[in-house]
Amino acid sequence: MKFFAAFLIILASAVLWLVPVGQAVYDYRTDSREQAVVIATGAGVTTGTKVLSRPLYQDDYSKVVLYSDLTTDVPLADTYDTATRLLTVSGLTASSNRTLTIIYPVDALSLHPAIAVFMGIIPWFWYLLITSLPCVAIVALAKGRL
Repeated sequence: MKFFAAFLIILASAVLWLVPVGQAVYDYRTDSREQAVVIATGAGVTTGTKVLSRPLYQDDYSKVVLYSDLTTDVPLADTYDTATRLLTVSGLTASSNRTLTIIYPVDALSLHPAIAVFMGIIPWFWYLLITSLPCVAIVALAKGRL
């Protein structure tokens, strides 16, 4: 019976790994903002810039999704200036006008900085909990307390 109880604890820990706590916290803390902008490029110019209406969440421009109405464009967020909220987009076709749709995450909560830090470490507490459960079960089994 002791081995079965330890097995159940380890199985429960494995199932808890499947719960996407980190993504849930990220989804709770962010909103998706969408902006449609017209960007014109000149001869030999394949980049464009746009000032975003809200700052990017944690200044992470890798989460920016870009769509262009011009099929020859392959837009990619290249750089982001945190002071001016200026997003540079590369991969545009030279000498063209297009409408870019920019979808980017913004901070959904206006929290006290301490609470924001706590929200950021919740996933680490979760991972610590589910990695320590099997260890505690094995030690309890070895000591005969389970």
